[in-house]
Amino acid sequence: MVQPFNRESQRVQFACAAILRGVCGQFEAAAQDISMTGVRVRVARETLKLDKEARFGAAAACVQNRIGSRFFVDLVPDHGTSPVCRAVVLVRLVQTDGGDECLDLGCRFEVPLGPVEWKALKVDLPESVEQVVRQRACWDEGERPRIDPRVLNGTVEFLFDPPEEADGLGAPAGGAEGEASLRVVLHSAIHAGAEPLVCVAEDLSVTSVQLRISGAAVSEWMSGGCDAATAAQALAEQLGEWPEMEVVGGAQRLWRGAGRVYDVEVGEAPSHDLRVRLTLSRRLQPAELERLRT
Repeated sequence: MVQPFNRESQRVQFACAAILRGVCGQFEAAAQDISMTGVRVRVARETLKLDKEARFGAAAACVQNRIGSRFFVDLVPDHGTSPVCRAVVLVRLVQTDGGDECLDLGCRFEVPLGPVEWKALKVDLPESVEQVVRQRACWDEGERPRIDPRVLNGTVEFLFDPPEEADGLGAPAGGAEGEASLRVVLHSAIHAGAEPLVCVAEDLSVTSVQLRISGAAVSEWMSGGCDAATAAQALAEQLGEWPEMEVVGGAQRLWRGAGRVYDVEVGEAPSHDLRVRLTLSRRLQPAELERLRT
């Protein structure tokens, strides 16, 4: 499983009402899961006055214009306690399954949740996470320890900062760490003759591929922004809805087809690498998938 860019602590399933307070006022949403460092909320397209037929790039523009790249989330439990309010940065934007109904917004808290907030939300934490939450109460920010997830036997993803030698990215598709990885070359569907975009394939299935794109490679597209909504719009404007894809192993072209972006996540500073998932224009045959993975 590839380690997500902004997954600094383990998610736990969590459902409650949420209010997003952004550029154009308040929007009702629903929290889907939560961690110490962020929350995923689901907002209906109808709430955003977004047409069900709107493409992903248009949806990203709507989110940015109506909610913003930085906004406030109020988590409102139904057990009578006060809402937990946090300023957040939008780091992921996903068109959900049956994407004509809702969008998922991955939000990173500017200030991580502490014991008081966890108590107010009454979230059942995994034992390993609960132990760390309790310990945090007596830590000064400057003394907060680095926790290597390997010490926890893989039961918890990055709780805080990973060791400097680890970048938090799993081995890409096509081989274990140190072996040659698959490259995917994206060709614009709307700008003939545009420079192709070279990416690394991190995960592959019969219906989708997950790519890592260097932030430096797309920095000119981003217009100074480094949030998920800006990235999704930039990709749509530069590549079109169905960019042509070439999967390359070494000097050999292994597969060619098209893909549609439906999930964009922005990595941490300073690189701001993108992780992008595309649905393939057709399902891969078992023999094709085997060839790409070997």
